[in-house]
Amino acid sequence: MKAPAHVMTYEDACGLQAYFDERRSASLAPPKADDEIVATNEKGQTIGEGTYRLRDPLARRRFAKLLRDEYSGIDPKLIKSVESGDTEVRVHVRWWDTGPVRRLRPDSDTIVVEASVGSVELPPNMCVSDLLFGDKVYEMRARYLRHEVDMATDKPPAP
Repeated sequence: MKAPAHVMTYEDACGLQAYFDERRSASLAPPKADDEIVATNEKGQTIGEGTYRLRDPLARRRFAKLLRDEYSGIDPKLIKSVESGDTEVRVHVRWWDTGPVRRLRPDSDTIVVEASVGSVELPPNMCVSDLLFGDKVYEMRARYLRHEVDMATDKPPAP
């Protein structure tokens, strides 16, 4: 993707707003790290890597859709395994902290997806970053969109 990550999120180019709205209404927690290493590099940036488990069916279905939409050549059995919920799905990524959200590091070589039928290494993709770490930024985006609708319809803003 050529567009900067913050533009992609603002424009919801990954189509994740409905996913995060549904997670919020169901009170689902974001993916948690099975293991995580956090450090500060020589430039003072917070960087890290970790393996994140997709536990709930909503996250697994949306991640399977993302794999189908954003990548080609992935074994359909792996995507089906991610989607089906018959086993755990783990996603290993390297990231850096941009302030409001973690983003996959552009210098990272791969994302590793593990499911019951095997694993696959994929190139970094901003949509994977937003799916794993975008809960706060998509909440902010949802509040902004609600405010814009309220202003357009002369509705008093919600507290």
